[in-house]
Amino acid sequence: MRRLIKRRIEDPLTDLILRDSLGTGDTLRVRLRSGRASIDVARAPRTRRGGLVETA
Repeated sequence: MRRLIKRRIEDPLTDLILRDSLGTGDTLRVRLRSGRASIDVARAPRTRRGGLVETA
């Protein structure tokens, strides 16, 4: 079970982090169905300078 979690969840998350694919405020949704993991990234709105858009 530990190897399955590492291979299906931890390794893909590590790849996302190392590729700088995640930014401040981004949200991850990890789903596990029938032994298959899927990772969805919801991007936070950004300004042209790369900062987060402030919302009231």
